[in-house]
Amino acid sequence: NLYRNKMYALINMIGLGVAIACCVVAYVNYQFSASFDNFHPGAGQIYLVNSYQIQDGQRQNWTLAPMPVAEAIRKDIPGIKRVSRYSVAGGIMKYEDKVFNESFYFADSDFLEMFNFPLLSGNAGALNDVSGVVVSREIARKYFGTADPLGKQITISSDGETY
Repeated sequence: NLYRNKMYALINMIGLGVAIACCVVAYVNYQFSASFDNFHPGAGQIYLVNSYQIQDGQRQNWTLAPMPVAEAIRKDIPGIKRVSRYSVAGGIMKYEDKVFNESFYFADSDFLEMFNFPLLSGNAGALNDVSGVVVSREIARKYFGTADPLGKQITISSDGETY
């Protein structure tokens, strides 16, 4: 029957191939979404506060909230164990004679208590110090080479502070 209706068979095979490809893509997308950031202990108890703004009749969602919201949540909602804020910034980062234009995040001290990111060295208490910094492996290699970055100081020129 396939030989007699070659065009019909070809269309059916292409349709079957597209259907299987769509199923595979949907499964991979589901698997990624279901496992994203689920390695954190208590992942089901971690929530992100979003905000929105209505402008020209359109709702614009933001994955950030005003900074005072964290303290209001901590104070006004019973059962909240930890609250952490973070923000993204960019600027010039300097270490000795090395200068780089970087994007970086500022976070509260509870951030590393809430999220279980593996640290190669140091401890999660680094953010308890207002001038404490946690750097990724890639940034540590970029700035410090093979030297241990613990105890080293970097300067961020967007605010001129030393961390």
